[in-house]
Amino acid sequence: MIRGWRKQGLSQALANGIGQRFGLTGPNSPGDDALTPSTDLMPRGRGGAALGVVVAGMCYLACLALGGALLTSDASRAWTRDLDRALTIQIVPRGGADVEAEAQAVIALMEADPAFARVEALSQSASAALIEPWLGNADALMGLPVPLLIHADLAEGASVDLEMLRARIRTIAPNATLDTHARWRDELAGAATVVELVGLGILALVALTTAAIVVFATRSALAANRDTVEVLHLIGARDSFIAGEVQRQFLDTGLKASLGGWAAAAVTFMVFGMAASDGTGDVTLLPQLQMPWTHYLILLAVPVAATALTAIAARMTVMRALAPTL
Repeated sequence: MIRGWRKQGLSQALANGIGQRFGLTGPNSPGDDALTPSTDLMPRGRGGAALGVVVAGMCYLACLALGGALLTSDASRAWTRDLDRALTIQIVPRGGADVEAEAQAVIALMEADPAFARVEALSQSASAALIEPWLGNADALMGLPVPLLIHADLAEGASVDLEMLRARIRTIAPNATLDTHARWRDELAGAATVVELVGLGILALVALTTAAIVVFATRSALAANRDTVEVLHLIGARDSFIAGEVQRQFLDTGLKASLGGWAAAAVTFMVFGMAASDGTGDVTLLPQLQMPWTHYLILLAVPVAATALTAIAARMTVMRALAPTL
C-alpha cells in the first residue's frame, strides 16, 4: 500500500512539475485525454532543416519525372494524331514515265474525295532537299531520278479504305506507292511509352528513397529525445500520443518542403518553355516543354503524396519503435 502510494505520488509530482515544461495540462489526470501540446514535445534540432532540404529535392525530382512523362504523353498523342491523318504518295520516275501527269491525276482523284482536307504536291527541289542530309548537295541530285511526293491530310474525323485507295491510285498512276506512316507512328508510340515508364519508375524510386530517409530521421529523432519519451511515458502519455506529436512535426516539415520542391519544378518547366519559344507564341524548338497550366495542377499531387508519405512513415516508425516499451 505504501509503495503504491509512493508510486502514485511520484507520478503526480512528475505530472505537476514537468507537465507545464512540455506543454501538458491536467496535472491531476496525466492520461492522453488530458495532454494538450502547446509547443513541440520533440525538439526539432538541426536535423529538421536537413530533412526539409532532402524532401524538397526529392519532390523536385519527382515533379520533373512526372512532368516529363506528361509532356511526353502529350507529344506522343499529337505526333501519332498527325501521322494517323497524314498520307504520302510517292511517284518514282521509271521507264520514261510522266510523273507530272501521274501526280496531277492522283491529286485530282484525292481532291474529289471529301475525306481529304488538303492535298499538296512537293516540287522536285523540295523532294531533293528532303534527302539532301543523307546524300549531300541538292545540285548533285539533279541527274538522279528523285521521286515526286504528294502529301495529303485527312479531314477531322474522316476515314478511308486504304486498300481501295491504293488500287484506285495504282490504276491511274502505275508508278505510285501509298505510305501511311504506320511504322513511324508505332515507333514513336513505343518510344513515348518507354519514356513514360521510366518516369513512373523514377517516381517509385523517389517515393521509396523518401520513405527510407523519413524512417531514418524519425529513428534519429527518437534516439536523440529518449529522455523526453521516457518522461512522457512516466506521466501517462500513450504511444499514440507521442506518435501523433512526431507525425505533426514531420507533416509540417514535409508539407513546406514538398511545396518548395513543386514550386522549383514549376519554375524549371516555365523557364524551359520560354527558352523553347520564339517570342511570338509559336514554339520552334522543343515543343514538348510547353506545359499547359492543367499539368501544373496535376503536379500538385506530388507534394500532397510526399506530405502524406512523410507523415505516415514517421508515425509507423514511432509506433514500431515504441512497441517494445509497452
